[in-house]
Amino acid sequence: MKATIKLISSIWTLEFEMVSADEIKILRYSRDDPEGYEKEDQFPRLMIDEDAERTVLGVYFMPFDPFKCWANISDSVYYKVINPAHIFSYGS
Repeated sequence: MKATIKLISSIWTLEFEMVSADEIKILRYSRDDPEGYEKEDQFPRLMIDEDAERTVLGVYFMPFDPFKCWANISDSVYYKVINPAHIFSYGS
């Protein structure tokens, strides 16, 4: 499964696997995924929950809305990440 977020002129794509009803495993996080650019409107919007050291703790997902650049926490579903790591350590 995938989700995206647009940051300036890049679309960052999160590839993940559902592990349980409220947990995911991150497989990849990259701004170089062509599918994220081509299918942005078909993937949920995401917002990363990270600590001060930029370790990913969880992810908020919400349906894509072309008028909202950021996920709104109150409209989102939160998933805990079972493989927490630095935001840029998930490969490209």
